[in-house]
Amino acid sequence: MKRLVQILAILIVLALIVLAVVKFMPQHSTDQHVAADFTSSPSSLFAEFESNEGVASKKYIGKTIELQGILVEKDSDESGAPVVLLASSKDGDPEVFCTLEQSEQSSFDELTLGQSLTIKGQCTGMLMEVVLNKGIIVK
Repeated sequence: MKRLVQILAILIVLALIVLAVVKFMPQHSTDQHVAADFTSSPSSLFAEFESNEGVASKKYIGKTIELQGILVEKDSDESGAPVVLLASSKDGDPEVFCTLEQSEQSSFDELTLGQSLTIKGQCTGMLMEVVLNKGIIVK
């Protein structure tokens, strides 16, 4: 019983350390003038995550990525922030989900489905699509 309590205490401490590291990780806003760490297409980025998510996560999470793709959907998230979904082709399934900075709202409002779009954002991993946050519209 004593051993079980010790193991449980160690697990709780480790969980708290991981939570603190994630919470206090530096979060930089994406900037128009800062060069992207990587440039890719939605399909290439998605394929890397799909083939080996662990390796792709180590490579991309926390990095700024610039993508050129086709706007296949636009929406707002639960907090009202603008969201774009990009694919590599007009008829393709969404491969990248990007939440834009609130400052991008006026540019977002002018976007039309099917148009070519270049965005830059910080990768946070993959759910159904590759997820970028703090996105800006480059052109």
